[in-house]
Amino acid sequence: MRIVIILDIRKVRKLILGLSIIVFLMACQQETQTQERSVGFSLQDSSISWGLGSQESVDLWEKYLGFHNDRQYDSIAKYNADAIHIEGSDGLVVDGSDNHIALLKAWIGQTDAKWTTQWVTSVKDVNGVGGEWVLSGHNLKQNFGDSVANEQDFAGVRVEDGKIIEFYVFSKQYPKSPEATAPAIQLPEEGTEEVAEEASTEE
Repeated sequence: MRIVIILDIRKVRKLILGLSIIVFLMACQQETQTQERSVGFSLQDSSISWGLGSQESVDLWEKYLGFHNDRQYDSIAKYNADAIHIEGSDGLVVDGSDNHIALLKAWIGQTDAKWTTQWVTSVKDVNGVGGEWVLSGHNLKQNFGDSVANEQDFAGVRVEDGKIIEFYVFSKQYPKSPEATAPAIQLPEEGTEEVAEEASTEE
């Protein structure tokens, strides 16, 4: 006894096409997960290349600066690594969370410093080494008696496991007043105006 199976060619083709699409999409997804796009390099370690960091690290740094503006020193200490390392553009070096908080209290108490973030992003080593680096540009406003000083800061901040491990600040001070950048005006030498008036009269 022979059994004859009749197949609908159109249905078979649709089935094969559907399976092919599913296999293709799964392959693409797997490749995306295993091959993360990276850019850049590091002279210190040739194995490092940089990829896009996380919004969580960006949010942490924003919150951290907000604690500075609100004078919440206990909250700042909570996000500091115990052995936090800080370097400022003026050569200042601070090691340790306790030293950092003591410095902040003295500095902010004298200058009423305020930070305004202008832009921020984050990057990471795609090999998963060293946490993430938050890159931030902000304005720093300080009061010195009757005068106000503004400066533009750039901060490179290493974040790992929800803690600030280290950060480095580079600053560019704004001119203290418009006169600081005004072109120098050359006053006429003595007698120049009289000579000019005589020449004008003769004409």
